[in-house]
Amino acid sequence: MIKKVIFFALIVFCIFTYKDYSISPDEYLHIDYGELVYNYLTTFFQDKSFKTYHNLKFYGGWLDLVATVFGKVLNIEKGLGLYYLKHLITALIGVLGCYGTYLLSKKFVSEKSALCSALLLFTATAYNGQLFYNPKDIPFAAGYIFSIYYLLQYFEKSDRKNFIFLIISIGLTLGIRAGGVLLYLYFVFTYLFKKDFSQWFKKDNLLFAVKSGVLLFLGSYFIAALAWPYLLYKPFKGLYESILVVSNFGWDGDVLFSGRYFFSKTPPWNYLPQMFAIKSPALIAVGFYGLPLFLLYQMLIKKKGNRDISLLIVIAIFPIFYAIMKGSTVYNGIRQFLFTLPLMVVLAVYFWEQVIGKRAVYFFITQVIVSSIAIYQYYPYQYIVYNEFVGGTKKADGKYELEYWSMSRAEAAKRMSGKTGTFFANMPLATFNDYLPKEVVFSSNKDTVDYRYVLKKSGNEVQKIEGYRELETISINGIVLGKILKKTTSQ
Repeated sequence: MIKKVIFFALIVFCIFTYKDYSISPDEYLHIDYGELVYNYLTTFFQDKSFKTYHNLKFYGGWLDLVATVFGKVLNIEKGLGLYYLKHLITALIGVLGCYGTYLLSKKFVSEKSALCSALLLFTATAYNGQLFYNPKDIPFAAGYIFSIYYLLQYFEKSDRKNFIFLIISIGLTLGIRAGGVLLYLYFVFTYLFKKDFSQWFKKDNLLFAVKSGVLLFLGSYFIAALAWPYLLYKPFKGLYESILVVSNFGWDGDVLFSGRYFFSKTPPWNYLPQMFAIKSPALIAVGFYGLPLFLLYQMLIKKKGNRDISLLIVIAIFPIFYAIMKGSTVYNGIRQFLFTLPLMVVLAVYFWEQVIGKRAVYFFITQVIVSSIAIYQYYPYQYIVYNEFVGGTKKADGKYELEYWSMSRAEAAKRMSGKTGTFFANMPLATFNDYLPKEVVFSSNKDTVDYRYVLKKSGNEVQKIEGYRELETISINGIVLGKILKKTTSQ
C-alpha cells in the first residue's frame, strides 16, 4: 500500500508542477526532431529531412516521437503547449526511473530501504532539477536502470518474460542515445560475474550467451531503429557513426571548476569523481564511495563477498573511468553522466543498510527531507544546488558552474512586462519567445538592442557591457543567476 502511495504522490507532484519550468536550450531541437521522425515514418521513409537537421540524426528519437504523437492526438499545436506536454511526459518517465531504482534496490535491501532509494533519487536536485526538460539524459537514465535490473533478472531466471523486458529496455534506451551500446558490454560483464571462471567456456554456457546476445542485439536494435531514422537509413553503419560522434562531442568552452577554468576538451582527471561527490545527495556520495572499501574489508577480513554488488560497482564506475582515460569533453557537472546516478543510489542504500542495519531508513528519510528543503529553496532552479561537502550552494557560488541550464532567461523575458523596445539574450529565440510581452521584440543585433540579458559568469559578477546599465537582477535564495541590462547611450 505504501509503495502505491509514494509513487502516486510522485506522479501528482509532476502533474501539478510541470508548467513551472521554462524551455531548456535543446528542447526546441527535439520538438522539431520529433516531427522529422514522425514524417519519415508516416511517408514510408520518403521524407529524409532528418538527415540535415543539426546533428540530431546521430540521436535516437523515442521521446521526441512519443511527444509528437501525443501532441497530434491531443491536437496541441507547436508552441508552449507542446513544450509543456513534453515536460509532463519526460517527468513521468523520470518517475518510472525511480521505480526502476526501487526494483533494483529491492533485490539487495529491505522493502523500506528500496522505497527510500526511489525517494532519494527523485529528491536528488541533480535529478529532480532537470526532471521535466532534459530530453536526453532523464529518459536515458530511466531506461538504463531498467536495463541493468533485467540483465540481472535474466541471468538469474533465464526465462522468456525477463528476456523480452530486457530487449525492450535496452531498445528504448539505445533509442534515446548511442551510449546505450554500453548495455551490450554489460551483458558480457554480467555473464562473467554470474558464472565461475570454470564455467565461462563450457559449451552449453557459451551457446546460451551467444544465442541470447545475438537475439538481444537484433531485437533491441530493431526497437531503437523504430524511432531513429538514421539506423533505418544506414543499418548498423548509422549506429557506428553515431557512437563516434557522441563519444567525440565537439563542444568547446571554458568550464568553472574549483575556482578555476579549464578547457572542456582537456578536463582534469578528478572533474567527474569530484562533481559526483558534491552534486549528489551527501548520504549517497558517502555510501557510493565508501562501498568498494567496505566490500574489500568483507573479502579480506570476513572472507565473503557479493558478486552482484561487485558487478554493479563495475557498471557504475566504467563509464566514468572510460571518460577519464579517454579525456572526453565534459562540462555542466554530471549532466551527461546522469544515467549513473540511479545506480549510485542503489549501491549507496545497500552500503548504509549493511553498515548500520535497519536504522539506515532514518538516515534515508533525513536525506530526503534535506534534499526536499533544497528543492523548495531553489525552486525551480534546483539544478544549481551543491551539497554540504563544499559548504552548500552559496559556498559553491563562484567556484563551480551554477546556471548552466540558462533557464532564468524565461524569467528575464517575463520581467520585460510593461516595457517596450528590443531585447537580446544569447540563446535560441524558441527558448524564451513565448514569455516575451508583445511590446518587446527580440533582435539578434545585440549591440543595438534596448535590453540585454546576461548570465552570471562567476560569483555575483555579471559581464559589464559598455553603453548598458544594470536594470534588474534575476536571483534565487541570494544566488544571482543573471541581470537585465538597459541601453544608456546610442550604439
